Amino acid sequence: MTNHSEQPYNLTRSLGLNAFQVFAANSDAGLQAAAHYLNAKYDTTFLIGLLEETADLIGAKVLNIASEQYDPLGTSVALLLADEGHPGPSQQLRTNSLLGHLDKSHLTVHTYPQLHLDTGLCSLRLDLDLATCGAVSPLETLPLLFTHITCDVATIDFRIRGYQPSGTGRLEFGSNEVASISDYLPAICKKHYLINEINVPEVLFYHTRMMRRNINPVNHMLPSDERMQLSRLENLEKHLNLLYRG
Repeated sequence: MTNHSEQPYNLTRSLGLNAFQVFAANSDAGLQAAAHYLNAKYDTTFLIGLLEETADLIGAKVLNIASEQYDPLGTSVALLLADEGHPGPSQQLRTNSLLGHLDKSHLTVHTYPQLHLDTGLCSLRLDLDLATCGAVSPLETLPLLFTHITCDVATIDFRIRGYQPSGTGRLEFGSNEVASISDYLPAICKKHYLINEINVPEVLFYHTRMMRRNINPVNHMLPSDERMQLSRLENLEKHLNLLYRG
């Protein structure tokens, strides 16, 4: 990839976000209703809009977008961005995917719904990856992403690869660009989530895990369902803790 200067811009910043939203229900019908709710919430129309906003925020031009929906449930979104000057044709990577090309980065997003019939839970995992060699760090997109994506547990990875010529013969590796991912999180996240961070600046790798502090039926059950059974709430808390602590 190249920027508009004469020297190659070989520094790539990569952001990976896994966001989990989990619902509980007292019946299989309630679980199916929760799965359809999540499927409709994160449909291709929503995901295309999210990707376009994200691309606009980092100053990338969308060259091509293609989308597809799972049947009967689930939406996966994958955005691929072409190297500058080499847009190439769009390719469908998987059955339910959104595919796009930007001129300076690549962006992919997929959703994975899952029914846990044995514990009365329904979950959806949104998996987003953004890599850019542009001037704007993908960490700058976190406030936008957390505005549009509802999550109970999230894991975030950020890494820097390559180098940037300094103009003086030295190579800059981006080691002074970031101290921790949480510096880029909106204030509301720091208030409502438990946050655990592992930062390894020596290898330019940063990892953050988050879990919602307030676990209750209001956030984790459809209004149309019956009052959550205590066992379902216990299963929910255990599931979220497993996602958070691994």
